[in-house]
Amino acid sequence: MPGITHFHKRIARGTTTVAGIAAILVTLAVPAIFFFFGHTNLASELRAESHFLSQNLSTIVSQNPKLWQFGTSRIEDMLRVWDHKHSAHDGHSMAVSQVLDADGATVAVHGANDRELGLNTIVARQSIFDSGRQVGTLVLRRSIATLVDDTVLVFLVSLGCGLALFYFLRVVPIRALTETARRVTFLATHDEPTGLPRRRLLASSLSEAIAKARQTDGLVGVMMIDLDKFKDINDGYGHHIGDAALCAVAERMTAGRGHNGVLARISGDEFCLVLPAIESRNYAIGVAEALLESVARPILVEGHKLHIGTSIGIAVFPQDGATGDELMVNADAALCEVKSGGRGAYRLFDQAMRERQAMRRLIERDMHLAMEDGQFVMHYQPQIDLASGKLIGVEALVRWRHPERGFISPVEFISVAEESGLIGPLGEWILTRSCLDAAQWGGIKVSVNISPVQFREPAFAAKISRILSETELFPWLLDLEVTEGVLISDTEKVLDIVLLLKKLGIGLSLDDFGTGFSSLRYLQKFPFDKLKIDRSFVRDINSDVKDAAIIRAAISMGRTMGLRINAEGVETEDQMDQLSAMGCDEVQGFFYSRPVPAEDIPALIDTDFPISNADRKRPKLVHVAPENPAVSGHRS
Repeated sequence: MPGITHFHKRIARGTTTVAGIAAILVTLAVPAIFFFFGHTNLASELRAESHFLSQNLSTIVSQNPKLWQFGTSRIEDMLRVWDHKHSAHDGHSMAVSQVLDADGATVAVHGANDRELGLNTIVARQSIFDSGRQVGTLVLRRSIATLVDDTVLVFLVSLGCGLALFYFLRVVPIRALTETARRVTFLATHDEPTGLPRRRLLASSLSEAIAKARQTDGLVGVMMIDLDKFKDINDGYGHHIGDAALCAVAERMTAGRGHNGVLARISGDEFCLVLPAIESRNYAIGVAEALLESVARPILVEGHKLHIGTSIGIAVFPQDGATGDELMVNADAALCEVKSGGRGAYRLFDQAMRERQAMRRLIERDMHLAMEDGQFVMHYQPQIDLASGKLIGVEALVRWRHPERGFISPVEFISVAEESGLIGPLGEWILTRSCLDAAQWGGIKVSVNISPVQFREPAFAAKISRILSETELFPWLLDLEVTEGVLISDTEKVLDIVLLLKKLGIGLSLDDFGTGFSSLRYLQKFPFDKLKIDRSFVRDINSDVKDAAIIRAAISMGRTMGLRINAEGVETEDQMDQLSAMGCDEVQGFFYSRPVPAEDIPALIDTDFPISNADRKRPKLVHVAPENPAVSGHRS
């Protein structure tokens, strides 16, 4: 990171300068101060001694003013005593004392000569007086060699302290700064919980792998890896459990990334794996299969046994992209195909995926404009009571009136709205518009489909209550249709929301019954009011004995549990007759009416729709040979 490196260098230079100045000050100042005060003390002491001796000499002079220059024995004794006081421990003289007469001639001298003393000396001079008249001079010279030697020792100690101070003021902070800069740089390019590279470092590794592959005509594999419904772990167990599980998954994928593979964390639960210099696409497939198997094994975190699924999209250079960005985009397109097809698998990229992804991005872009421009409209499909032939409700169906493409089916844009986050505002608009229309029909119930994403919105029940209050619709005239997708995750939390809705008086229907895996359990656990049989069973009710048997069993079970039974996709009179004979309560489909605008509903309220004349107590069953089973299809 250039910014951090530049800042690091500036701090290092400043720290080095400060540390150097401090070290120099300690190294030089301490011995200088030591020498200064030592020298000052020695000079003061020498001045005091010279003053004392000069007074004594003045006394001798006053006693013998004519002959003191010749009677030097007493003077020499005094000088000898002083010299002995300042001799070195080895007997070497460290001082010189000298008495001069008025003419400057030497009267007495004792101690070392000037050569022995050297240049490092201090000197004190005092006058000798006789009756106030100067008759001579006392000169004392003392060596400061010991002080110099001590100062050198102090300097050496100070030098060591200075070096130590330089180390602590420069080396330690720089080392800490370097470690901090290294950590910041690492976190800028690596994910903190898992330690895996981030997108920037991955892009560099991918570009390098592609460059080498171009030179060797090799292949580079790119995998986009998504952890299926990992958000449920964070929501259900807490983020600390989620982070631990994430690290465990990262370790497994790192171990199974293949030779020289580079694994990076792209976002919360999405990873990318670069496989450089692979031999064939089959190698990438083998790695993907190994990763799926490895991650699928249970993970034990703080006593919780977690199961995490994985979806993988694969793109290979150069067939699926010439650049790193293109490969990642195409691998992500393959991943989206896996996720939309049920998850827990891998897919190799093909060109059709890119076209579908481009269309999805176009739809998402246009949906933003559609929300602003009011391009969405509501149509309603009548629901007919088979006992009376009267309209008893409608199912709200959103339509997109695109200015260029005409009407767009919800099949094309609802999944895009869920993935892009637009399902929130779109779903609220659908609910509000449906309730406003139903409030004008005087007792006709409106059924609104609720997606799993909507149902898990915060305060969903409170939002429904607010919409009912704003639109002045009675709660019992609103019916919410949900599929197993709403109920399959975090069942207890969903049950709490359902109970809040039921307290408001809102109806609840289980949509697409028979197409899931656990519908019977949900019927027993949740307080549904209505069971809606999926149109895939109704379509072949008159030709497929299995479909007829499933519908008959569903109607019998629903009626036993006190539920109303609705059959979707009724398009012929024979289908209506068969459902009526089985005891179905209500139907909807093209046989009675296509979805119509809100303004057409009032005209249908008093309409007598055709119903079967068959005796409902004697089911009209069609027996079909089992060797010609029909193949069920998707709901249109």
